[in-house]
Parts: sequence; C-alpha cells; structure tokens
Amino acid sequence: MLPEDLNLYLVINMKTYPNIVKSIMDAIASVESKGAENPYTVLGKKTKSGDRAYGKYQVMGTNIPSWTKEALGKAMTPNQFLNSPQAQDTVAAERMGALYQKHGSVGDVASVWFTGQTIAKAGNVKDITGTTNQKYVAAVTAAMPRVNAPT
Repeated sequence: MLPEDLNLYLVINMKTYPNIVKSIMDAIASVESKGAENPYTVLGKKTKSGDRAYGKYQVMGTNIPSWTKEALGKAMTPNQFLNSPQAQDTVAAERMGALYQKHGSVGDVASVWFTGQTIAKAGNVKDITGTTNQKYVAAVTAAMPRVNAPT
C-alpha cells in the first residue's frame, strides 16, 4: 500500500523530523538526478558488477527488492520500481528517515546513501563516475535548505 500523501507518510512514519527528512530527500534527488526532465526515469551507469542505479534517488538495483519489501510490504523488480514514482518516494522516505534517526547527521545520511558507510568509515571512495564521497556529501549538504528540526 502506497501513501496518497508523501508528507503525511513522513509525519506518521518519521515522527520526529519529517521536515528534515523531506529536505534530505530533495537534496539527494537534486544531486542524483541532476535536474532531469523526469527524474523518476533516470538510469545510472552500469557498475563493474553489472548493477546500476534507478530513479530519482538512484537506488542500486540490488537494493530494490529488499528495500521495497521493507517499505511497501512487497518486493519490486528494478523496472517496476523505475515505473513507480510513489514507490521511489516511499522507499527514499523510509530509508533516509531511518538513516537520519540512526546517525543524526545530514552528512552521514548522504555518505551512507552514497557508499553504505558513514563519513568516518567511508573515507574518500569514488563511484563509477569518479565522484568522491567527500564531493558527494558536500553537494548534498550544499543543496539542503535551512530547516529547523522540531525539539
């Protein structure tokens, strides 16, 4: 079941920081899909393993079945995910919200989204396009609006 209203989903499921989670989603999307006409249809380059990133938030194909099952209650294939903006937004909200609750830092959310590890553990690894973790985290952080998290 997909939520009709993403903001309501954030309020219900992210309880503590719905505004910052939405801002993180927007910042990561602005870096990942770089102003594409339809960001939900963006396909990343294939990696050495043959995997690739899908959609507005560039979720790796190998993560899609488990992440969609966790967030939506059913596993999706990468193509199903690519064709569902609601699924992409819901998965991003669930995952980024959980990362923010766990790490409490926009920089660490960005780093984990990009590398699977926090800034301290990821170092300055590069992706298939040559982007370093340091540059990615800086770009996401720069794209963040000034928000006040609820106390």
